[in-house]
Amino acid sequence: KVLTTAGKGKSSANDAVFGTAAFINTAIRPDQTPGRRLFVYTTWGFVDVDALNGTEYQIDSMLFDTDSYVFLEPAGQNKKIVAFNSDAQDTAVEMRKAIFEIGIPLTLESRGSFEMRSSEIIATQPRIAFALDVTQGSVLVDALSKISLDGAGHPAGTGTGHGRSLGGNDFGVASGGGYGGRGGEGNVNGIVPGGMYYGSAMKPTLLADRLPVAQLIGSGGGKYYGYGKGNGGGAVSLSASLVTIAGRVSADGFSGNLPGGTLRSGGGAGGSVYLDGDTISIPGSVTANGGGEILAGAGGGGAGGRIAIAYKNFIGDEKKITA
Repeated sequence: KVLTTAGKGKSSANDAVFGTAAFINTAIRPDQTPGRRLFVYTTWGFVDVDALNGTEYQIDSMLFDTDSYVFLEPAGQNKKIVAFNSDAQDTAVEMRKAIFEIGIPLTLESRGSFEMRSSEIIATQPRIAFALDVTQGSVLVDALSKISLDGAGHPAGTGTGHGRSLGGNDFGVASGGGYGGRGGEGNVNGIVPGGMYYGSAMKPTLLADRLPVAQLIGSGGGKYYGYGKGNGGGAVSLSASLVTIAGRVSADGFSGNLPGGTLRSGGGAGGSVYLDGDTISIPGSVTANGGGEILAGAGGGGAGGRIAIAYKNFIGDEKKITA
């Protein structure tokens, strides 16, 4: 049994963070090159000291097993993980009841299939783009899995199309952020125009190293007297010969208000989702929705984001794809 532990403080804020435990199989691969297959059963962190040149991790294949927790260090430069499985018929990356937290823009390139089973990939910081490029093989997000970059775009009051406030930025009732369209107006004691639209409709999400992340993600809603929760949505790109989304892929913007709140800040715009494959199957859902508002006639709602799907064969319900 593998276990990682940490010391406890007087309160949860004083607790230390778990350590890491990993098994790395270095047996010679079938093509007679050294292997580096990573098995995680508890916790594992991708940190700068493990990367090549501070930006790239090279691993033969990865298994994140039951109840494991994996994180990408939220510091430094954009990161790239390369899973170069020698046998492209095998699964290069498999997640089983695992959680993978992304704290910095990430590109994952895989020569071999990528499978998520009862697992989550979630962003923990704003301004995040996640690109998965499977050069040989397929992508599976099963019915109990999700890739969520909700609220991982520009924070409230920032971004190319950020919402504005009645008396200037951060002052008075605010409008929604823009991206795929214009943000909603704020309309208490005056009209505040919504944030502007920008970005590409045909291919909204490019790999993070080819286009600034700022142009791929939704803008934040305007602030109300300095307060705002309306982050825009982040950016997701999935590319493989076969992409199956039975669960959920989302890059939604956040509402400007907490449930039951009284703030009149603007909602964040939805982010972007780009799917590219010979066959795209979506029995689940794909969303890049703007953050709605709770107080009617107050802060403006966030604009919808941008979704583009490039395919030869499509299977699914178009009504479950919204932005």
